[in-house]
Amino acid sequence: GEDGPADLTLWWIIVVLLCFGLVMVYSASAPVAEHETGNAFYFAERQALYAVLAAAVLYFFSRIDLDFWERMTFPLMGLSLLTLAMVFLPVIGVSVNGSHRWLNLIVVRLQPSELLKFALLLFISRYVVRKGELLGRLKEGLWPIFLVLGLLGVLLLLQPDFGSYAMVVLITGVLLFLGGLPLRYVLLAGLVAGGALGFLAISAPYRLARITAFQNPWADPYGAGFQLVQSLIAFGRGGIFGVGLGDGIMKYFYLPESYTDFILAVIGEELGLVGVWAL
Repeated sequence: GEDGPADLTLWWIIVVLLCFGLVMVYSASAPVAEHETGNAFYFAERQALYAVLAAAVLYFFSRIDLDFWERMTFPLMGLSLLTLAMVFLPVIGVSVNGSHRWLNLIVVRLQPSELLKFALLLFISRYVVRKGELLGRLKEGLWPIFLVLGLLGVLLLLQPDFGSYAMVVLITGVLLFLGGLPLRYVLLAGLVAGGALGFLAISAPYRLARITAFQNPWADPYGAGFQLVQSLIAFGRGGIFGVGLGDGIMKYFYLPESYTDFILAVIGEELGLVGVWAL
């Protein structure tokens, strides 16, 4: 009753995206699911279950007062830091392809960096509301932010999760700017952060390989560039209108991670440029 029209619009966008995602996860994952489990709906069923649970949680959380979240800021931030440190523990931490980013909680695998993004949003927002007038002064206003960013940098880059740290820096910069940080500070911080992230990107061989593969995947089409080349072929096959929902062939073991990281390539192949634009 008290929800404004904007809230209703947001709900519909979420519902439409969830349903579209469900259809595409089924389409993209059916061959792999059939091959690995004998049940083509294996991943789609799980996605549907999580979607229903997520919708219920979303509705519940949408009824919670903002004062509650302000009170929860420090506990959530503390929990984020604790779980980020726990990924390095022998039994509970899960290593995938050399990266320590997950916690194995028996029932479910948790990626602490996802909780961190939410906690950080609350933390910076609370800080801006409480200390907004100090944002222009480096000494009093910004040192706690730099301290937190430094600590998060250590924890995330040890995993190593470069992508999440770049996101953390970006979230912080945008919120501080919206909170009234003078533009000259934002530009200066952007240059420093950009330089630091750039240095980190080229300092690790695997990250540098990713960047060079991204620039020219055809230089190593069967190695570092394989996934990108396959995804480009998928987009190319789709053209303007796509080959038709369910009729793509790249998901038949040509495109790695076709139903997770590279699902957009399947959407591009099956629904074409129009489908990607609609999404």
